[in-house]
Amino acid sequence: MDSLTWLNRVHAVAMVLLIGSALGLAYVAVCAGRADHEGRPKRWLCVLGGFVLLASLAVLPFTGWWLVHLNGWPLSQTWILGSSVLYAVALCGVSGWYLWRPQRAGTKRVLAMGLLGCCVAMAVLTVMRPV
Repeated sequence: MDSLTWLNRVHAVAMVLLIGSALGLAYVAVCAGRADHEGRPKRWLCVLGGFVLLASLAVLPFTGWWLVHLNGWPLSQTWILGSSVLYAVALCGVSGWYLWRPQRAGTKRVLAMGLLGCCVAMAVLTVMRPV
């Protein structure tokens, strides 16, 4: 298998895992704030979602830079800069989720929806690139 094809697949799997774990954490945040929900969400589910989220956030910049390098795209393209900014915002959202530990469920929901929005926008910029 060609290294570009392999790298493209690894990058795509990391992006799918990123969006899936952000969606799962958003679901947990929304369900935790509902009155009919029976208690707190499962702790292992939050830990697993966070681990997958952090693992995919760790892999994406390396595979993305490598793909840009192998394809010969300039780093000054708008979609590359935009996805890099959204990556930084998503990383700040994850650190806010786990380090800041807001006490109110509404704040967790806002963080979760912002994180999910950043991840989806990053995926759209990456897939719908004008190259």
